[in-house]
Amino acid sequence: MAFFRWLIVNSSKRQHIDDPVLTPREYMILRLSSPPLILNALYSLSTGCKLVDNRDSILNANEDTSHQNNFLGAAAASDILMRSNSNKPNCFQLMLGDCLSRQTTSKEFKKLCSAFQLAPSDKFSAPTFFRSHEKTE
Repeated sequence: MAFFRWLIVNSSKRQHIDDPVLTPREYMILRLSSPPLILNALYSLSTGCKLVDNRDSILNANEDTSHQNNFLGAAAASDILMRSNSNKPNCFQLMLGDCLSRQTTSKEFKKLCSAFQLAPSDKFSAPTFFRSHEKTE
């Protein structure tokens, strides 16, 4: 199994230094444009279909959003799994952290999301990060 971990994780690591904070739609388009191997594997394992075969159904979901929902679930899962191989939040965490910062949520809930690596910790959240840099400049 360790061989598969090395193969999937190393080929799925993003080469970008800083991931952008995206809207959910931008996140979906980014992941569809160049899906890492781990995303392809999770999508195929969870649906029994190739991601390539459902790309149009995912992008243009009208009445049937099941393909889009399955893809977004696999994309989030792949980013959560890949987070343990990085020391910085990735696109999914930054997007969810940005959404949480605009909502009225308790600190306990934000800490829980951070503990499960769903959202970045307070020190990495975009509003806090930008405010701290404004003070130093």
